[in-house]
Amino acid sequence: MMTRALHRWAVGAGALLLFASLAWVFLNLPAPTAGLREPVMTRLADSGVRHPVTAVLLNFRGYDTLLEIGVLLLAAFGALSLRASERAPPRAAPPHALLAALTRALAPLMILTAGYLLWAGARQPGGAFQAGAVLAALGVLLRLSGVLPAFTPPPAWLRFGLVFGFAVFL
Repeated sequence: MMTRALHRWAVGAGALLLFASLAWVFLNLPAPTAGLREPVMTRLADSGVRHPVTAVLLNFRGYDTLLEIGVLLLAAFGALSLRASERAPPRAAPPHALLAALTRALAPLMILTAGYLLWAGARQPGGAFQAGAVLAALGVLLRLSGVLPAFTPPPAWLRFGLVFGFAVFL
């Protein structure tokens, strides 16, 4: 049976070996080859945006983004299918006063930040994904503070519309 000190030495040696291996791999990586800079810059005017990162995300990675949206849609339907019943959940305790005050102070700032990220994404890194992440965080904050009601599943026609819209876009 290993003593505590021997166990620590073994873990430390393993971590050092892992670090050395990763450092060796990193230092022996091949030199980077030509990237997408030239194709992006030559087609930047056709992309509809002014910043090359946004152009790559919109034009070169469009299918990747579409499939990410599909995964999120499947996750949403999976969460909907796990609900045990359609009845409302029991009322939770009222939120803490500090959480309610912070929500009232942060909500307008988060909306403003999301709007700026969406607007700035046409000229510099940022855009719809970051703006959506800020708005989603605001939604969670509003739900935790009791401003938004408990989630109720959407009707069947709306769920069908989500799938149909995604299929048409695909």
